[in-house]
Amino acid sequence: MSVWAERIASDPSICHGKLCVRGTRVLVSVILDNLAAGLLPQEIVAEYPPLVLEYMSLLQERKKPAKLDAAKVFIESAIATFEELEKLEADEPRYQHLRFLSTANRGLILSKLGEDREAIESLTSLLPEYRALVERYSGVREYRQGLVIALLNLGEAFESQKEHSEAAKAFDEARLLLKRLREKNSDAHNYHAKLIEVTRKVAAIQDKLGERQQAIDLRNEANRLQLEGPPK
Repeated sequence: MSVWAERIASDPSICHGKLCVRGTRVLVSVILDNLAAGLLPQEIVAEYPPLVLEYMSLLQERKKPAKLDAAKVFIESAIATFEELEKLEADEPRYQHLRFLSTANRGLILSKLGEDREAIESLTSLLPEYRALVERYSGVREYRQGLVIALLNLGEAFESQKEHSEAAKAFDEARLLLKRLREKNSDAHNYHAKLIEVTRKVAAIQDKLGERQQAIDLRNEANRLQLEGPPK
């Protein structure tokens, strides 16, 4: 069991038995959400003072790491923790989703570190599982959001490697998911803006591939979406 998992406890008298960091009332799910979102331990500790002693020993394991290297280390720690939690609560899909989301964010970090090939391999192997989770829990918006992030990060990695055809496929799948996310959604404005951005990105890639008509159609769609605005 990882050093993180050893610090987890469940007590029926504390937070209705939900998993907490041992010796505190800080829910594991809250910490994992923060890690998956890319927050550094220092930032998490600032928000949750009871975690100071728990995190300091982990922080001292590395001396002044570069920001991206540090992010990579902690996101990989988060992934290992989610795997442990999946074993502890096998019927809780949230932990699987958080592992997937962390893996998607790890892909982005790898790309920024110039490790595009590793990012592509990691994200490509992740997608079948993530798609299956989204299909199984089709009503859970955050799972679909996570899949979009994975696809966008994969598209960026392919584009960095000038694999334009594969990049177009990843971005286009993300585009179709974004279209569904913006429908009847309280956050439709943000999804709408991202949809326009991704649609234009796919159009630009289709230009590079010599698919002029597809590029024109996509640009027209992006322009139409911008004129229409987000759904009410």
